[in-house]
This record gives sequence, C-alpha cells and structure tokens, in this order.
Amino acid sequence: GLATGHGGAAVCAALANRDPVLAAFLLALALLALAYANRFVQDDAFISFRYARHLAEGYGLTWNLNEPPIEGYTNFLWTVLMAVPHRLGLPVIEFSYAAGLLCFLGTLLLTWRVARPILGELPALLTLLLLGTNYSFSAYATGGMETQLQALLFMAGVAITLDMQGRGVWLAPRPLLALSAVCGLALLTRLDSAVLLGPLALLAAFNVLRQPAPLARRLAQLLLLGLPAAALVLPWLAWKLAYYGDILPNTYYAKV
Repeated sequence: GLATGHGGAAVCAALANRDPVLAAFLLALALLALAYANRFVQDDAFISFRYARHLAEGYGLTWNLNEPPIEGYTNFLWTVLMAVPHRLGLPVIEFSYAAGLLCFLGTLLLTWRVARPILGELPALLTLLLLGTNYSFSAYATGGMETQLQALLFMAGVAITLDMQGRGVWLAPRPLLALSAVCGLALLTRLDSAVLLGPLALLAAFNVLRQPAPLARRLAQLLLLGLPAAALVLPWLAWKLAYYGDILPNTYYAKV
C-alpha cells in the first residue's frame, strides 16, 4: 500500500509538472464523481421547487395560488433556474443535481487557479484535493440548493480580483465589468452574498482610485465597476418591492 501511494504521488507529481492543467482537470473530474456519490436533496430545496413550479406554470413566484404573494425563498436566481425543468417537463431533483455539480466543478477549478500562482503546482493540486474531499463541500455539490452556485460566484470574484492585483490592471474595463457582473449575480442568488463579495468590490474601488491616472478616467472606471451590478440588482429590488411589498424576504422577519 505504501509503495502504491508513493507511485501514485510520483505519477501526480510528474503529470503536474508536465501538464498541470490536465492534472487539475482529471483530479476535478474524480472529485466530481465523489460528489455525485455523496448526492442528496434536502427539505428546504422543495420550497424553491414549489415557487419554481408556480413560476413555470404562469402563476408567478408565489407560494399559494389564491393568496397574496409571499417571498418565502432566499435564492432568487436559483429558484428561477429551477423553473426550467418544470417548464421542460424534466425531473427537477436530477436537474438540480446537474446544475449543482457543474457549479461544483467550476468552483474546484477556480480554486486551483487561484492557488496555483500563490502556492505552486503541487500545493495547488493538494488544495484542490483537500477542498473536493471535504465531506460537507462534496455533499453540498448537490442538496437541491444554491450553495454551489454561490460558491462558484464567490470564487469567480476572488479569481478576477487577484488577477487584477497580480497584473496591476485596475483600470482595465473588462475585469471591472466582469467583477461587477459576478457581484450582481451573487446578490441575485443570495442577498447576503454582499458579506463575501462586498470586500472584493471595495478593494477594487480603492485600487481604482489610487491609480496614477486622470480623475475623470478613474471615475469612469468606478462607473464600470458599479454599472452591471446595479443593472442586475436594482430592477430586481424594485420588482420585489412592487410584487411582495418588501425588499427583505419573509424568512428574515420570521427568524428575527
């Protein structure tokens, strides 16, 4: 067993040095299989599934059909996504598995991409392995909830921010727009994503303002940083206020 372990480690080391991208992808696929073996669906997922079914049937995002709408979910983007299988006649639980596993795979690869320039090739693969074999993280690749979608968007924000930091391109428009879009999508997934992605947006804004460039250009880049997120989130908040009569979901008040 020890000899086999040393042999496997040697193969991984050789592959990591020769083709690190292939090594990370193969390891991520193995971890994806492990996550599928750990699949489950939790009871809270059926809240989103019920709202999604009513949306797909044309009744809107409501819990009961003959009552005023109440926002009893906290994962708008995921709930809307779950309307797709209802609309197409697909099994919603299996669809949620597929969506969660794709997000899980993306999160793993983004984590490896972030770790690689900081730690090196083999430690980055070890990071990937430790994350993917963590039982809670592996199990919640499924669950029927938005957990992995939020994790994917957070790691995308981290990757974009660290890439701007590493290349010193705080005034480049594309990464600023991308970070803003990721933040907006994360907020649509869960409002409390602001706790995770807010610091990244503030870091980007701080670095934009401190660049040696004309003030007009820096302000224009700040606008790029805020525009996609605002275009995604503000209409949604206005719709929530008009449809539900409140910005915060009913679950917030129930728990308070």
